[in-house]
Amino acid sequence: MIYSTANDLLRWTRALFNGNLIQNREYLKNMVTPQIEDYGYGVFVGNQKIGTQNELVMGHSGNIHGFSSQLTYFSFSDYTLIILDNTQQCTARTYFTLRDLLFGHQAPDIREPVSGILGSVIEESGVMEAIRYYGELIEKRGDECDFSLNEFINLGDYYLDQDKPEIAFQIFKLANTLYPGSSRLVERLEKAKTNNSAVLK
Repeated sequence: MIYSTANDLLRWTRALFNGNLIQNREYLKNMVTPQIEDYGYGVFVGNQKIGTQNELVMGHSGNIHGFSSQLTYFSFSDYTLIILDNTQQCTARTYFTLRDLLFGHQAPDIREPVSGILGSVIEESGVMEAIRYYGELIEKRGDECDFSLNEFINLGDYYLDQDKPEIAFQIFKLANTLYPGSSRLVERLEKAKTNNSAVLK
């Protein structure tokens, strides 16, 4: 666990990419070069469409035990966007809104997080009903909801943290049909399966 502030993380990011932390430029280059899909050595690296341009960004996000965070370094500018949130919700919607506003573009429409919708169904009627409802949801409200990979990962991770791997497994399994082959899902499916005696049988 790391205790930090936005200011500390900004200083750390600038020191890192200015070469003050890793003085061997070859090491830094390897760190920000994708190794598996869009993941380098400890940081996600990829292009994002900002306005009309595809721009290179790098960073990481995460959530655990009641907080979430996201740090993104925009290599084409002097900007770093840092989000620290005292919830375990996905920071993606906040990130994309702030990112677009930061670079002078209209913020995207806010979509309702599918993790919240499916989480409510799971609590009321079980995970299999949530999976059934997902099909109905994407057909009727596909343009209104956020069905991003992060939504499913955050929901599944929540149930892993709650020691309910059987629910997490079904969520990751559903997500894998939408985002097949994602390394982020493969490792989580294996973790949920390993901790789930019902699946192992």
